[in-house]
Amino acid sequence: MPVFISSIPTIEEDDLKLCKELLSKNDVDDIDVKLSGFEDKKHFYTNTGRASLYTILKALEITKGDEVIIQSFTCMAVVVPLKWLDIKPVYADIDQDTYNISFESIKNRITDKTRAVIIQHTFGIPAQLEKIKEYIDEVNKDRDKKIYLIEDCAHCLNIKKEDKYLGSFGDVSFFSFGQDKVVSTTQGGCIVSNNEKLEKKMEEVYKNIPNMPARTVKYNLRYPLLWNFIKKVYYKPKFLANSKYFSKFTFGKFLIILFRFLGLIKSQASINDFGSPQKGVFKLSCKQKHLLKNQLDKIERLSKHREKITDKYSRLLDLDLHGSLIRYPILVDYPDLVKSKLQKIKVIAGNWYNYPVIPRGIDLDKVEYTIGTCPNTEYIVEHILNLPTGLEVTGKEAEKIVHIVKSHLI
Repeated sequence: MPVFISSIPTIEEDDLKLCKELLSKNDVDDIDVKLSGFEDKKHFYTNTGRASLYTILKALEITKGDEVIIQSFTCMAVVVPLKWLDIKPVYADIDQDTYNISFESIKNRITDKTRAVIIQHTFGIPAQLEKIKEYIDEVNKDRDKKIYLIEDCAHCLNIKKEDKYLGSFGDVSFFSFGQDKVVSTTQGGCIVSNNEKLEKKMEEVYKNIPNMPARTVKYNLRYPLLWNFIKKVYYKPKFLANSKYFSKFTFGKFLIILFRFLGLIKSQASINDFGSPQKGVFKLSCKQKHLLKNQLDKIERLSKHREKITDKYSRLLDLDLHGSLIRYPILVDYPDLVKSKLQKIKVIAGNWYNYPVIPRGIDLDKVEYTIGTCPNTEYIVEHILNLPTGLEVTGKEAEKIVHIVKSHLI
């Protein structure tokens, strides 16, 4: 089977079996699911990470005319909830060695209108949390309206920094269980508050969020089954092999186009996917909570595997990246060329993030990003390539991957 960097990289046979069982049932009991390190906290489960961020912003009463600092080198899923509430996104540059928000860049962007800073732990690499938090606490001493620290943990789960879990440093954190995250329920998100007063506000907002529509629940449970089938036939057999136009068109690639046309699978984000909170914010379904629990029960094994592959890449590439990374980032010349070389050994690499705000081609005016404001980001987006760290990657696969990418490293 080929190695995929996205689309349910953590789903195993027991998860697929559970999806089939859940699809066959009309209703299931709700269950209490807890994330590692947050067992004593109340969890608010939503249908997506962006829905979680929207709920947080509502609870914090951040609204029109306010500013929120976010990093460039990010996804539109972070920007969309701000746009829903007419909040201005203010982009900070990143540090080139960590792909995370730059402390100095934050300092230069705080104004009287700043109400929050969102700290993204890109690829599962911890951001400069202590330094940023200490500075924000100092700034807040002279302000009427507090600047909140929001942790974006969409790329990390079960990761510690100095014996403290990522997600427990800021005022509030949110997680994602999307189709290509650390664990997946196809779509899903969670909020954990580290502030009791804020938790009560969150309850008020959360109770008014509607339940996920039944057809969306079915979509989320069918998705792993469909992608599991696609992966098995992705490179074989050739589809219309005798045609000069379709000779490289495999049956698996045909299925992706067909399933997308039928609405059975969708891209994680599209350049026009701004939607609205009325159509995009729901509670996570009870059925998906069962799938989530099944994967969380395996989180230690999943994390150790990613950590092992991360260490192997670092050793072979002589780079200083460690931990349980959801993807392994490298900078190369001509990333598209390197991706095509990897495809020849049936490895699908990734490109988080090949644009200041992905997906590439999005209207930057619409997300209020101005070219030239974040030079580190704008250099990296032209050279970034992500290597897979999921269960499909063995030690031997990692060696094959490194053999191809090593000569292209910058």
